[in-house]
Amino acid sequence: MAMNTSKVVVAGLAAGVVANIISFVGFGVLLGPRFEAEAAAVAPALQGRGMTGGAIATNVIATFVVGILLVWLYAAIRPCY
Repeated sequence: MAMNTSKVVVAGLAAGVVANIISFVGFGVLLGPRFEAEAAAVAPALQGRGMTGGAIATNVIATFVVGILLVWLYAAIRPCY
């Protein structure tokens, strides 16, 4: 049975959106101040420096890719079980 590629991509993008939202809330809102305080305690030169725009874009794109790969893996092993 062949996989429906368009459904895998759409579901993967939806998984990427959910993962990005959870990541933003968890790491940006809840744990962000603690991460900044810990980084400043270890290296005072890092005080006030956050992620660059390129690093944020790479993280978001990588999360979408991981979402697509996870959905593809689920679709690939589902017929076996």
